Amino acid sequence: MKHDANAPTRAQAAPRLRTFIAGAAAGIAAAVALGLAAGDGAAPAGRPKPTPEQVTLDTRQAMEVLNQFVGRWDIAGQSLDESGAPVAQFTGSAHYGFVLADNFLMGEMTLLNGDYVLEQVEYVGYSPGLRKYTHIMLTELDKSMIYQHGDWVPEASTMVFALAAPLDTPRGTPRNVGLAYTFARDRIECTMTMQSGTKAPRTVKMAFTRSTQPAAPTGPGGMPTGGNVRVVQRQGDPAQMRAQMQEAMAQMAAQKQAVMQYMNQVSGGIDGTGGPAPAGAGLWGGPN
Repeated sequence: MKHDANAPTRAQAAPRLRTFIAGAAAGIAAAVALGLAAGDGAAPAGRPKPTPEQVTLDTRQAMEVLNQFVGRWDIAGQSLDESGAPVAQFTGSAHYGFVLADNFLMGEMTLLNGDYVLEQVEYVGYSPGLRKYTHIMLTELDKSMIYQHGDWVPEASTMVFALAAPLDTPRGTPRNVGLAYTFARDRIECTMTMQSGTKAPRTVKMAFTRSTQPAAPTGPGGMPTGGNVRVVQRQGDPAQMRAQMQEAMAQMAAQKQAVMQYMNQVSGGIDGTGGPAPAGAGLWGGPN
């Protein structure tokens, strides 16, 4: 990714970023309230219709931004109440990778707080028509799918998401969930805000660092091999293997001969001759 040498520093961009996040959340919420979030498929006023080449370029650049998520991460986090006071600390892990013909980024997260385990799945994509990132989050803590639109703020190396669909409580109280991911070298800082009605928001902060745990082994095609242990097949001595096979075949022939002798003796006893059964006789003295 290219960086402009004249771009403002992260510290200089911080006030603008906070304003942007607040404005994005308010603007999208207002659009949803007015029923404008879905749109009618027409290009927004004042926006020129992009060429196919421009759409391809925008999409490729958007996917390069999402590529920063790819990999395994260790998580250390902290939850804060409405006053900003710490509530609990937790750890966890996450794994991100592209799926469905590389059209979407999929993330799987497991968070641990003592005996409590939280599973979370998310999908991130890019909509060329909206020129927005789309984000769906599914978590054990909520019955509703959280659907968001997002933007990339390059001067702050930050991706921000705000609700793109209503998320009311069963009693009709509006809720709001915001996300901000700030990228650094081998590190992601995530801030999630959750607000219900007019109450002050609660905050969750997470630090992602590259995982120190080994990845599952995969074969040449990227498919898992099914274990962490490599099985080595040992080649036996060909001469010894032939001798063992010949010995086994000789034992089988001897067993077959003994069975035939026993069957002939039994057949002879039944037909009253006391000797070997006639050549055409079966086991019970009848025709063979």
